[in-house]
Amino acid sequence: MLLKLETPASFQDEIVPKGTQLAGWAALVQALGLQAPVRQPSCVSEKHIGGSQREEGGFRIFDKRYQPGDQFADHLAFALRHENIDLMILKRAFEAESKADLEEYVRSTPSGTQTRRAWFFYELLTGQMLDIEDAPNVTAVDALDAKTYFT
Repeated sequence: MLLKLETPASFQDEIVPKGTQLAGWAALVQALGLQAPVRQPSCVSEKHIGGSQREEGGFRIFDKRYQPGDQFADHLAFALRHENIDLMILKRAFEAESKADLEEYVRSTPSGTQTRRAWFFYELLTGQMLDIEDAPNVTAVDALDAKTYFT
């Protein structure tokens, strides 16, 4: 799903830094009109930033190399990778996004870390199963010693 990403002058009563675009949870909340607070909104600069990121006026600003794109899945992956998990925003974003679009996103990279996280959280938070076959050779139990973990 293509997001209408118009960076507002302010977000949650804070002035958005000049030369930046909202990203991650902040972009999803803004573009989808979600009623949810973002604890530390992120944005991506139009320029390079020394150290790849910095804090400014309550925002976490990322270097332009982090620009996620303009799709729902792009900002979801950005948030899952670079921001703290926010289950309220995640649940409301899943409610706003179609199940078919999320299935398409997961099918695009079924063994990718962010897509598997999104898949897991979608099923956990919505109570609905995605119509997707489990990815072969990628199971959570393989990463753990099942005998010591479950005993």
